[in-house]
Amino acid sequence: MFKAFGFFVICIVGCNVAAPIHGDADDELLGLAWEAAATSVNAGNSGKFWVPIEIQSSERSGSVTNLVVVFQESWCSPSEGNDLEDVCESMCPVYYGGAKATYRITATETNGGSDFDSVRIE
Repeated sequence: MFKAFGFFVICIVGCNVAAPIHGDADDELLGLAWEAAATSVNAGNSGKFWVPIEIQSSERSGSVTNLVVVFQESWCSPSEGNDLEDVCESMCPVYYGGAKATYRITATETNGGSDFDSVRIE
């Protein structure tokens, strides 16, 4: 549990430093967006890793949070020696001018943290 909390804290710090998040998103939502980037959004991605730059909407119902998040390419990628743990830990900076993609993310809180499901919608 401490490991998941530590990862969550690192994600919050990373999102405040690495990517310019637009809009009125609170720290919990930003942390969820970064945690989704480090798990489901970039899973199997062999190109530049996606990092969150804007939370378009959010809705919470019990232990489930639904987000619509705009991601942009970062400078981090497997070809440069990065892995998914680096998405937050190294605070991958946004690649300005890079591609953008919008994902619908469902975060379900469990006893061990959160489980993420993401679907690219744009």
